[in-house]
Amino acid sequence: MNNFFRKNVIDMQGYVPGKQLNDLDIIKLNTNENPYPPPENVISALKNAIESKLNLYPDPLAVDLRKKIAMLYNLDPSQIIAGNGSDEILSIIFRSFVDPKDKVVLFNPTYTLYYTLANSVDADIISYNLDSNFDIPEEIFSVKCKICFIPNPNAPTGNFFDKKKLSRLADSIGGILVIDEAYADFAEDNCLGLLKKHGNIIITRTFSKSFSLAGMRIGYGLSSPEIIKGLMKIKDSYNLNRLSIVAGEAILNNITQIHRRIDLIKKLRDKSAQEFRSLGFTVLDSQTNFLFVKPSKISAEELYKKLYCRKILVRFFDQERVNEFLRITVGTEEQMKILLNAIKKITEN
Repeated sequence: MNNFFRKNVIDMQGYVPGKQLNDLDIIKLNTNENPYPPPENVISALKNAIESKLNLYPDPLAVDLRKKIAMLYNLDPSQIIAGNGSDEILSIIFRSFVDPKDKVVLFNPTYTLYYTLANSVDADIISYNLDSNFDIPEEIFSVKCKICFIPNPNAPTGNFFDKKKLSRLADSIGGILVIDEAYADFAEDNCLGLLKKHGNIIITRTFSKSFSLAGMRIGYGLSSPEIIKGLMKIKDSYNLNRLSIVAGEAILNNITQIHRRIDLIKKLRDKSAQEFRSLGFTVLDSQTNFLFVKPSKISAEELYKKLYCRKILVRFFDQERVNEFLRITVGTEEQMKILLNAIKKITEN
């Protein structure tokens, strides 16, 4: 039988997400979800929405949600596009700007979905290793490309890139710079101020991490009105469902509680980092809701497997440069206590 797929699709590897197991006994610390449920006002708003209007299409432009996001960041709604998670925004960006064989600059290690999306449009991928400190390498500033993607803070390492370097990168590449700020709410800084300085920057964000709405799939992009207008042409007609829009609007009405939870996660992140270090682990400084840790008495892969047998999920990447580390989501205080006790028992044997 003939294979009707494009050659680049046949040749590419699909993105592999973290394990999702339907087991209530699992301690799930592998996909960087928020351990706390959304505020009660979100649940109430969803219940009300379920009882009416599900027979009607949602707002195709998510106008009210975009207005609320704009108010949060002191931007104009014309600078915002909403989507089915920030992953859809990333996909829209690739489909909007990248022709086959256009040069796309990606880093290593990074969010591997970028490579999947770049291969899906048959881009010419130029991959640069981050330096020994997982920072932006100097040679990148002499490279020209159609588009460059970089998460800040970085995934999976958790470090924050200096805004001056990103500003310099926006000036040097000659194309679009996409700064993926999925974890920015857990960091000490962000890159929103660069939007005023550079007309070629797109920032992507998500409601999945800090806003406790991973299951609703809400993301958005921030840029100039001109860029957003172009991206709007490519998005699906009704890319956000009615319930997701309702949930997004409701949680933005309760931003104070969200900030309190972010602070709790950051404090537990820093406390847990100290506890890992006391066990002899190497722990990279994190500006996210996860820790990137290197065990000392056992390999990362073996520890991952032994934790899995104890129904504790963490993330192991079988890739060069990061296969000595585990990425561990900051869960609740009780979950982190169980994890650390399990690690102590494993490494003492």
